Amino acid sequence: MSPPLSPLPSLRALVERTLTVADLVTEPLWTVDRSLPSADAASMLAARDFDVAGVAGEPITRQVTRDLLVRAKGSVGDVAIPILASEAVEKSLPLADLVEILRVREYVYILDNDRVRWLATRADLQAPAVSVVVLSHLVSIEVALSSLVTRHLGDAWFDGLSGARQEKVREIHLRKVRRNVATGLEDCLYFSDWMELAARTPSLRQALGFESRASFTGSIGAFANMRNDLAHGGTLLDGSTPGAAIDRFARVRAFAEQVWDLVEEQHERWDMYLATDLETADGQALTGPDGVQLSGKSTPIHVLTAWNPGSATRSLDENRTANEELRGLLERHGHVPVPGLGCSPDRRWCEESLVVTGMTRSAAAELADRFGQVAIFELTAKELLVVRSRDARVMRRRPRRATTAATTEPGGME
Repeated sequence: MSPPLSPLPSLRALVERTLTVADLVTEPLWTVDRSLPSADAASMLAARDFDVAGVAGEPITRQVTRDLLVRAKGSVGDVAIPILASEAVEKSLPLADLVEILRVREYVYILDNDRVRWLATRADLQAPAVSVVVLSHLVSIEVALSSLVTRHLGDAWFDGLSGARQEKVREIHLRKVRRNVATGLEDCLYFSDWMELAARTPSLRQALGFESRASFTGSIGAFANMRNDLAHGGTLLDGSTPGAAIDRFARVRAFAEQVWDLVEEQHERWDMYLATDLETADGQALTGPDGVQLSGKSTPIHVLTAWNPGSATRSLDENRTANEELRGLLERHGHVPVPGLGCSPDRRWCEESLVVTGMTRSAAAELADRFGQVAIFELTAKELLVVRSRDARVMRRRPRRATTAATTEPGGME
């Protein structure tokens, strides 16, 4: 089966995991000597607008806060407190995970080989690395919205733009054509155009959980300006408090997940999967009008394959070797897989599969995901379910002994 349509898994592997806490911190942790009078240390922190500092040592294991220093008498060493494990993270932590930590903590110590080396605070949200993470998700949202809008509105999507915007889009398109750039009108819209079209499309709005244009705009309408600001050197903190910036970061990531889930949910690939004819290797039909009767005791049945992972067409020998590896893994877990076959209704393509009972949906999906598969089939006495491998979500379902697949129809515009 072909790979996931959503770019988010690869995006997060490339951006969120490549950009780590180490890309955020540049200056070593500022420390004060333990013998320094607390009043002097408090003044030094205030001059730098620091709320916390490490206590000099190797390794650094203690800290002081400005509040403690102001209230106490004596030296730094008298008021220093330990740096707790819960207050520190490794420098290899994905940057996006750090932002979530800063939602509940104002600062966190950064470790290098178990030694405290740096301090990250909410002020670091203005770092370029954070902007890259957010901007990459905003670009992915734009791509998803363009797919959803054109699916819901069909060929009428261009009519949803104002006259001025239509004229501008045509100008951009003409300039590209004159430069011999192969492009369509949909490639000439701005992020704000797709946001406006989405807001004006009731079926799409509702699919995304917004009952009105006002609720859509109120929740995510600022994304277009955010994208423009970040693309032109702005930061997540511009015109925002750290807490609000973290909330914006979370909303962008969550909405990117939501729109791409909807793109996948409405993609015709799932209808194609739903139309698949399933049978055992000896020709016994599992689906369709001639499908064998199944009792509740024998279900659910799962149909898995290891053929052509990642949409890379492989040789027959490679596919069969992969299926044997899958069979061996199933058998080691106590299952008795039966050879099966999944074919398109016209029999133009078929994939050898394995039919297995006694598995949970989540276990079957997880195993298929390990073998690079997008989906598995689940059979009950009455239904055929298409289950997405990466999260065990049911994407399509129909009566098991019928042949009609579900479809999603385009909607209109306000």
